[in-house]
Amino acid sequence: MAFSIPGQKVLDVFDNSITIYSRPMVFRTDNGPEFRYNPLNLFLENGRIKHEFIDVGKSYQNPFSEGFNSRFSDECLKRYDFSLMSVEEIKSVITEWLEWYNYQRPHSAINYEVPVKYHIRSC
Repeated sequence: MAFSIPGQKVLDVFDNSITIYSRPMVFRTDNGPEFRYNPLNLFLENGRIKHEFIDVGKSYQNPFSEGFNSRFSDECLKRYDFSLMSVEEIKSVITEWLEWYNYQRPHSAINYEVPVKYHIRSC
């Protein structure tokens, strides 16, 4: 978590995710500068991963991200007054929510299974 994320960090996280979960065929993103980072795009090209950019102002073209953002806002961000917390407390609250989201919360898109269990079962 950070106030801004540089392209190299996106590349590092994406590379690590491939190691854990496997290589996707498509990487769909908005048009942020972190996704236009040249080494990231070379990595995608060399890995034969298609990089799709959504059209500017058309967030509905990336429904998985938008669905997550909506749930994150409703289930985490709107429940706390972050102005009363330190940066470390904010990171802790968000980390706890992310762990709950991935390890305990059933998801309708995967037949109401918990994501980590679904991933393990599908490997």
